[in-house]
Amino acid sequence: MKKKLYILLTIYLISNSLVGQSVSETFVYAQKLFNDKNYTQSGYYFQRVLVFGNAAYKWESSVYLAEVFFKTKAYDKAYAAYNYLVYKAVEDSVKLNFKYKRLQCLLLSKKYKLAEVELLDIKSTVIGADTLKYYFYYGVLHFLTASYDSAYIGFEKVLQIKNPDSIFVLHQLITEISSFEKNYKRKARLKSMLIPGWGQWYTGNKQPAVNSFLLLGALGTAFIVTGFNYGFLDASVWILPWGYRYYSSGYKLAGQMALHNIEKQRYLVYNRIIQLMQNSYSVY
Repeated sequence: MKKKLYILLTIYLISNSLVGQSVSETFVYAQKLFNDKNYTQSGYYFQRVLVFGNAAYKWESSVYLAEVFFKTKAYDKAYAAYNYLVYKAVEDSVKLNFKYKRLQCLLLSKKYKLAEVELLDIKSTVIGADTLKYYFYYGVLHFLTASYDSAYIGFEKVLQIKNPDSIFVLHQLITEISSFEKNYKRKARLKSMLIPGWGQWYTGNKQPAVNSFLLLGALGTAFIVTGFNYGFLDASVWILPWGYRYYSSGYKLAGQMALHNIEKQRYLVYNRIIQLMQNSYSVY
């Protein structure tokens, strides 16, 4: 009986050793894949460690797996993973770091309302140097939602401490995009209203603009010919609805193109602001 127990105990210890070694090797291999930027493959092995590893390995793998989701732009999965880490983290500083990662996921997936809630939660816990990080993300959130006055306040708070000489450049950039957005869409629609196709041409959509010029010109000619041959009442009944249809669609298209160009310009200015901030302060 004792001999059997000894054999069973030996088998148990050996199997545990093999499993532990296997988990350790798997984790190291997953780290290597991650460092080589083979994120998808590394995620597969980190998930294996989550199943078979001990508490320490599971925690480290959870952190890596969240980063895998983030780097592969699976932001919903990354948010859920960071949410778990916030719940499990013991130290407040670690919790706060994962909260910022959650915020990044929401910003990158353009869930700005949820990002605003997240930022309010962060605000209640930030202390010391983390205040600058909070104001940086405050500026980012409000810039991306076109609340430029609030964005300026957030970015300025950082630059006042880190690089006061750059505040004037920041002010110029914020003024530039704010002025552009106020005038560009209005001009595009006004031009489209005055001369069909002009607004589309103004927004860079030149082929549809030419089509509008030609089509509405043809409809105008048809209206005149029909009016002289059959009467202008008949011409109005038959031609004007078509003319209005293409006129209004051109007006709407000019507005849509204006919004598209405004968003492009916003991100160009945003990148310039981020570059300015990076030269002054690293949030990572």
